[in-house]
Amino acid sequence: MAFDWKEENGVAVLEGYCGDAPFVEVPEQWNGLVVREIGERAFADCLSLQEVVLPKSLWTVANYSFAGCRNLKRVALPEGLKEAGAHAFYNCRSLAHLELPQGLRSVGDGFLKNCDSLKEVVITEEKPLSPGVVSLLKNLDGRFLLTVKKKGFSLVFPAFDYEYAGNAPAMRFFTITHGAGERYRRSIETKGIDFAQYDRAFVIGVLEEQAETLLELVRERLAHPYQLEEEARRQYVLFCKQHLKICITFADQTGDLSFLELMEQEGILTKETVQAAVLAAAEVQNSAISAYLLDFQLKQGGLRKKKFEL
Repeated sequence: MAFDWKEENGVAVLEGYCGDAPFVEVPEQWNGLVVREIGERAFADCLSLQEVVLPKSLWTVANYSFAGCRNLKRVALPEGLKEAGAHAFYNCRSLAHLELPQGLRSVGDGFLKNCDSLKEVVITEEKPLSPGVVSLLKNLDGRFLLTVKKKGFSLVFPAFDYEYAGNAPAMRFFTITHGAGERYRRSIETKGIDFAQYDRAFVIGVLEEQAETLLELVRERLAHPYQLEEEARRQYVLFCKQHLKICITFADQTGDLSFLELMEQEGILTKETVQAAVLAAAEVQNSAISAYLLDFQLKQGGLRKKKFEL
């Protein structure tokens, strides 16, 4: 690999990379020294880079380390990482998957600025969370899926943005928040994720969010009901019952037949509601969904076989 190194205080620092490989693995040692740092702008503007594997020995990712790597798609920051510099992944427009270490102490300004494609952030445990991880998650303003690796569940966090407004005569200024994402992010705390607060935010979500986002959120909570209280479960089930047509459209758009199984398991799909679901499936012209619902009707005795006399 075309790496440039330097020795600093008895450890190795990766100063630069000048190759064109799409996949790069940074070693744990150089010249007998442990690799502790990715230096400033070490991979900056490396357009060929799509995935990088960082060593477990790493402590620091410096400012602008991967800035401008527009085709970088996946990054797993190692568990031992303590400091992530400012604008480290600035303008990594294709970055979709990021794994964060539990003990990350500090995250610099603009760490993920302009990472418009980020869809999933992975953490090891849901509690406790370091101040660096809390700060980063709270400031992600786009919609993302937070996956907790050891517990095997995910939470959907909707997007949000701010609008600054003012009363010129009174010289008073205030902030207007759009989207339910800010309310959901209040559940992210250093002591861990507050699941009760997360679920209470659904009331705001119903007012602020699109149906697709809400159903992604409901699907994750019902499919993996970690710390899900019965009252919160009922609100999710009731929402689906009241928006059955939207549920069928969601299953059609995502191609997720397991969502139908979940609806059946949670009592959303019943003998009383299945006919409305069948009509909705006919509208979207999805034969797989229609077949599932007709089979459900047969099991429930909702359809009678015709008898013919000879």
